[in-house]
Amino acid sequence: MAVKIGGKLRLLIEVKSAGSSLADNHLRQVIDYGAHQGIHWVILTNAVEWRLIRIYVANQISHEEVCRFDLAGVSPKNQDHLQQLFLFAKEGLTTDAMDAFHQQAQLFNKFTVAAIVCSEPVVSVVRRELRRLFPDLKVAPENLATLIAEEVIKREAVEGDKAKEASARINKALKKMERAKRKEAAIV
Repeated sequence: MAVKIGGKLRLLIEVKSAGSSLADNHLRQVIDYGAHQGIHWVILTNAVEWRLIRIYVANQISHEEVCRFDLAGVSPKNQDHLQQLFLFAKEGLTTDAMDAFHQQAQLFNKFTVAAIVCSEPVVSVVRRELRRLFPDLKVAPENLATLIAEEVIKREAVEGDKAKEASARINKALKKMERAKRKEAAIV
């Protein structure tokens, strides 16, 4: 099934029978369909389980699962569940809610938080707190940063492509803030 908005094909939905489980070959199938149609968003469902997938086409086709939920487990009192359901509603489709949700998910995740926790300002605060609580303790910032990255945080959150992307986003945001501060200082 295809969804057109404003005359433009925006979303493909692959619906499997309600009794079947969603398998990897179903996912590959819907991703191939979407990629060949130039569509960035696809949904794979069996009417109970729903998966929203973002497709990237560059040198090769890749994908990212943006959200997944089981309709039987959705609670109308849970804000996260309602937000996910909104992505599939007509209003959500016409307001680019999928893109906004995806951007939010990229920013608020374990990789971004791990990159922030490993950043110099946070390491400085932790070091200062350690010295306040234990005045005789001597800890170099680089040793504390290594301890946080290697032993406090899960390895998967600080290694790999997603961790590098999160770190790059943090650095970009820090540079943007620094430019804004310099610009504001120049005005005053």
